[in-house]
Amino acid sequence: MLEALDLTTNICNLTPDISMMPETLHQSAGAVNEIWRQGLLCYVYEAIYGLTSSERRVQECVRLTVSALRTMPWKQGVIWPVFMIGVQASDADDRKVVSASLNDVSLTLKSTNIMSTLVFLQKVWTDMDQKGTGISRWRQLMADSGTQLNLLL
Repeated sequence: MLEALDLTTNICNLTPDISMMPETLHQSAGAVNEIWRQGLLCYVYEAIYGLTSSERRVQECVRLTVSALRTMPWKQGVIWPVFMIGVQASDADDRKVVSASLNDVSLTLKSTNIMSTLVFLQKVWTDMDQKGTGISRWRQLMADSGTQLNLLL
């Protein structure tokens, strides 16, 4: 488990160099970095630590990602981490921000793949709400439905 701790520490300390970017893009780059950081942490918390969506650390990742998404004018470079956060989102407002973000990307890229991702997320959220546990079963739902998503456009 020491390796998992090292991994989470490295993710938390991840700070890509943005000094070569125009200063006008620094805020957006910071938001992109934060979204990737939180998406990676969320994945590690679930896949390695075995935390569920109802855990405080997982919901903190959701909260920080949603906050960063609200400041970003474009979201094409963060589809995977937004999905990872989306499958854990238990709050209706957080889900709205995730949905709106993916919808924006779908309209911008004219991508039905992103719409398929959004439809799948809505199934995950319905399942979470119907079960009443606040725990995402996204992997099981994906396996049961045979769903395959291309999240790295």
